[in-house]
Amino acid sequence: MNIVGYTCAEFGVPLIMTLTEYDDNSKMQQKPQNQLTVGHALRDTIWQGLEQGRLTCGMFECAKHLEINPHNIMLCVLPEDMVGDVSVHIHHTLIEAFCMENNIRLVRVDSEDKLASVVKCRPGQKMNDNDVAGGRVTYSDAGCVIVDYPEEDLSPAEVMVTTFCKSVAGKGYGPASLVTIPA
Repeated sequence: MNIVGYTCAEFGVPLIMTLTEYDDNSKMQQKPQNQLTVGHALRDTIWQGLEQGRLTCGMFECAKHLEINPHNIMLCVLPEDMVGDVSVHIHHTLIEAFCMENNIRLVRVDSEDKLASVVKCRPGQKMNDNDVAGGRVTYSDAGCVIVDYPEEDLSPAEVMVTTFCKSVAGKGYGPASLVTIPA
């Protein structure tokens, strides 16, 4: 098991992440108990982006946003490809390549349905007209989600997610690791 531990001095928050490892069959094995920590941080990061108007959802909207302003993007989130849907696979491959080329952090999540429910709104909060910032958020499509950088400093959850992405990329596990979004 390869555990990476960081302490964010700015926030005093311990960051513990488990990276994937290879078993005897050379298949990637996930460590769900520790991935949930990153999953919670990713969920909070998406909620913060939603509340602050920094979220773009939908394959087409995200592609436009990537083309127009790639330097302001903190994170791109893609759900696992739907089995048998070639067009979604092609779109995800193109977005993944663009993110790699432009050094944009990329995270894959375990379920488009879970991602869609996270994007809708934080539990206990009611959506209002301000939740749809400039028409950039389309709640019906969670095929791709982009979170822009905040105007202020990163939150502890955002620090954890960006640190996780950096450690995964630095270890050669590919451009993205699968993160389980908590239910």
